Amino acid sequence: MKMRSDETNSLWKGSDYGKWFVADTCTTISESMQGFFMPLIAQALTGSPSTAVLLESLNKWIVTGLRIPGGLIQDQADRKKLLMIEGVVGCLVFVLLGAAGYSGSAGLWVLLLAVVVLAVRDGLLGSTTNVMLRGIVPDHQLPKAMAANSARDSMCDILGGPLASILMQVSQWLPCLVCGVCELMQTVATSRITRYWKKDGDGSQPRRQSSRELWKRAFDGIIWLLKDDFQRRGVFSSAMTSACFNSILLIAVLQQADNDGYLSASTLGVSISLGILVGSLFASRVVDRVNGGVLILLYFLLMGVGSLGAALSGPLWLRCAFLFIALIMLPCGNAVGGGFSALLYSKEYMGRIFAGIALLESGLAALVTFLSGLAVHYWGTKATCIALAICVVVFSLPYLTYRGVMGMPKPDQWEEYIERVGYAKL
Repeated sequence: MKMRSDETNSLWKGSDYGKWFVADTCTTISESMQGFFMPLIAQALTGSPSTAVLLESLNKWIVTGLRIPGGLIQDQADRKKLLMIEGVVGCLVFVLLGAAGYSGSAGLWVLLLAVVVLAVRDGLLGSTTNVMLRGIVPDHQLPKAMAANSARDSMCDILGGPLASILMQVSQWLPCLVCGVCELMQTVATSRITRYWKKDGDGSQPRRQSSRELWKRAFDGIIWLLKDDFQRRGVFSSAMTSACFNSILLIAVLQQADNDGYLSASTLGVSISLGILVGSLFASRVVDRVNGGVLILLYFLLMGVGSLGAALSGPLWLRCAFLFIALIMLPCGNAVGGGFSALLYSKEYMGRIFAGIALLESGLAALVTFLSGLAVHYWGTKATCIALAICVVVFSLPYLTYRGVMGMPKPDQWEEYIERVGYAKL
């Protein structure tokens, strides 16, 4: 018990994790609100749920196309400065969009411009906060940090949807201004971070390196992810199951908002956040006591059951209950999967690794979202959600059936297990 307390103190007091945590919390609140009100604004301006879904797809396609140059930038530049630039751009976009809405000049094209600018920002800089975390927190503390982040994320998601819906009751454009304030606060908090890993400025990797060579190095991360069987299966299963689940949620939110209003729709997101919050409360203890393979199996199993139940459910309360179940093991799954993967690559490659992962995840998410929008148009919402729920189960199998996953031990045995199984390192 004493050791556990000392580890917690070292996480919060022995590093700048607390400052990073504040900055990332502001960003998470903004993203939570944005994910709720932007599709609803698009639907209100166009009167078409499918158009709102396709705008989400456009955002994902742009982000996908910029992931690789974004990873290159994050490995070449000071990540703290990049994180501050991300906050400034977000602040300007949301404030200007809100001002346009209040002045009556906002239409579909104005919203489209905002979506494009935010997508460019997220594509180039969106992974910076996660990349930076590895350089702030020691490797052995990363699972606990990720569990704490999951608890924080769930709280922000619980607050984000209802807060956005309440603000939209006052004014449709008020959430934009609040997001602008959150982005500004993130910039200020980031400016106070001083202890973090950054590239040496001793000229060991000179700037006169050719653009061709830089671009070649930029693809190191994604090439490694695709060549290694363990990484390839993990990224594919995680990306596809998450994309299918998120499409189910997006369709359900739009349908609920159209039938019963914004506040009712926000309860769907709240139920998921409550599930993640409950899971986060025991994640930091469970990951040290239960084999990682068991936790990953439970994560995918409950996501499949919850997705299928939510797709088949009619009443709002029952759908919320299944969504609660679906992601209750997400904090454990992220802590195990993320912490284990962190041991397989060094800090110098973080930008390119995250760019590769994000590129594959964003590309598959964009494809799934696009196909979901078409499916809603031709099949209807219920049939589409059932098909997506079945896909959640099917796409989890490539990772779960890999020989090394089910035998993954507790964190204190990971290094030995990596050597014994022969996982590749970068």
